[in-house]
Amino acid sequence: MVEQTGSLVRRALVERHIEIRSRGKVRRVTLSWTWQVATILMAVLLVAGTVRLAAGYVNAHRRMAHKEAEVQKAEASKNDLNSLVEQLQQRLEQADQDIAEVRGRLANVAAQNAALRGALVSTDSRLRGLDAMQNDLLAERDHAQEQLQGAEAALTAKSAELAHMGRGLDATKSDLEETEQQRSELGVRLHRLEAELQDATNQSVQYKTSWEAAQRKLQAVAEEREKVVAERDGLLGRLAVLQQPLLPERGRLGKAAADSPRSDAVLQALSLPKSPGGLGGFIADEGRLGWTEVTALLSSAGVDIDKLAARFGAVPPSQGGPFVALGGIKQAKGDNEALQKALKTLPLSAPLAHYQLESRFGPRVDPFNRRPSFHPGLDLAAPFKSPVFNTAPGVVVFAGLRSDYGKVVEVDHGSGIVTRYAHLHRITVALGQHLGAREQIGLLGSTGRSSGPHVHYEVMVNGTPQDPEKFLQAGRSIVQVSQQQ
Repeated sequence: MVEQTGSLVRRALVERHIEIRSRGKVRRVTLSWTWQVATILMAVLLVAGTVRLAAGYVNAHRRMAHKEAEVQKAEASKNDLNSLVEQLQQRLEQADQDIAEVRGRLANVAAQNAALRGALVSTDSRLRGLDAMQNDLLAERDHAQEQLQGAEAALTAKSAELAHMGRGLDATKSDLEETEQQRSELGVRLHRLEAELQDATNQSVQYKTSWEAAQRKLQAVAEEREKVVAERDGLLGRLAVLQQPLLPERGRLGKAAADSPRSDAVLQALSLPKSPGGLGGFIADEGRLGWTEVTALLSSAGVDIDKLAARFGAVPPSQGGPFVALGGIKQAKGDNEALQKALKTLPLSAPLAHYQLESRFGPRVDPFNRRPSFHPGLDLAAPFKSPVFNTAPGVVVFAGLRSDYGKVVEVDHGSGIVTRYAHLHRITVALGQHLGAREQIGLLGSTGRSSGPHVHYEVMVNGTPQDPEKFLQAGRSIVQVSQQQ
């Protein structure tokens, strides 16, 4: 078969001769059958290559058109994503503005609340002063009435003596006129005192009305504050949703805020005396000094000492008598024991063994937005994961996450006193757990709205935040008095 094919090719492609004339010369070119086959093959390959190049060009043109369509589609998607990012940024800026406005309103409400409380205290003191003045005027009126009755009795005696005596009529008339003059003066004085008493009564009614109005306004301000706090929580929730695509940027901002310099750093440590009497041991002996200062600090922090002592049996039932200040008398043995028990329930120690005070209770500049704000507790800094202790025996009434506070533990110590420990790294107690004195409740961290590792410590009395430093100062006073004794 191969031989037949070869013979057919040789017969078809016979040897050919080509003569070329040039300048009178003749040249002969012989084309063998092999050269002819090679030429044909080259022509076929050239045609096949040309066809392949044309097909490749067409395919490349199609792929390029497809790529251009994909690029246009990607650019359209990019434009849509850019517009969506701009919308989210605008919504985030609007949410930041809303939060700043709500915080400003909250600061104004807190300032109004403080001003109203001051006005209420001033009105109450003036009302007590008017009551005292009213009592003095009533006593003076009674004294004037007694003098008037005495004058009338003297006048009666003089009249009887005038009827029975014939001599000394002129002297008796003179005495009678003098008595009448005294009676008239006493009558005028009594009338003036009654007018002053009426004015004092009217002022007392007016101040009572003002006091009631101030109470109503204070209640309205408290309701407005709760409303503002609720609005703030809602806005913070919206902000958390909007900030989810921007968490890496927010993390870098939080780290930059954590590297900012700390101010008002004061290293403190409070260790209570290990005396047999515990916290109340310093008042176990009669005549112990320093109790007046401690009760003054606790009273200024909103603690009702009388109710707290009565809770542990310091005031037996069915008793009465005038009020005498606690610091001015010696305590009975039973009362001392009750007061010792009462002191053991108060948060008089710090939640950390060693700490650095970063921010105090009261007005301050917010560390994030640099706006005026109110700080309801103390910020105590310490190494990360330092143990955090409860400051008095009590029951855990909250353990979990709470908005800006991060991981929070709240302990109820009774008598309306609750302590709060926020920004914890880990919680080591459970809801409803009964705690003794100074048990570990968690580890120090930086969860929630925090610029660095610390614990936010609050003391609330009947739902109102109080200055925790007053309680710590009371605890230090107990230690100092115990050492002096």
